[in-house]
Amino acid sequence: MEVTNQYRTSVNDWVDTIPNWNYAATIRRHYKLKSHSAEKLMERLFKHKSIYQIFWVLENDSTGYNHLHLLLGSTLLGNYVDVKDELNTYLGGKPNAQCFNYVKPIEPNEVKYYTGYCTKQLNGNSSYGVLL
Repeated sequence: MEVTNQYRTSVNDWVDTIPNWNYAATIRRHYKLKSHSAEKLMERLFKHKSIYQIFWVLENDSTGYNHLHLLLGSTLLGNYVDVKDELNTYLGGKPNAQCFNYVKPIEPNEVKYYTGYCTKQLNGNSSYGVLL
C-alpha cells in the first residue's frame, strides 16, 4: 500500500507541474477499454488542434467496465454542452454521443484536486499517459 501511495504521489506531483490544464473529463465507452485501445483513443483526441495536452488514467469500476479520467489542456471555449459535443465529434461520435459523459472547466487552483481524483486507483500496473 505504501509503495502505491508513493507512486501515485510521484505521478500527481509531476502532472501538477505541467501548466495550463483547463478541463477535467471522463470518457465511458459502451465496451471495456484495454490499455492499447485507451492509448489509441487518446492519440486520436490529441490530433485535434484545439487539444494541446492530455493526462489520462484508465480506471476499472464496479460494473465490470472501465472509464478514462482526463485532464485536458484545450483552446475550446463555450458552455458545457458545446464543449462536450465538440469533444465527442473528435472521437468520431455524434455531437450528443455519450462518450464524454463528464466535462468541467477547471481553474489552476483546482488542478491538484482533479489530478488526485484521476489517480485515486493508480498503481504500478495501471494504464495512464501524458501527451504534450
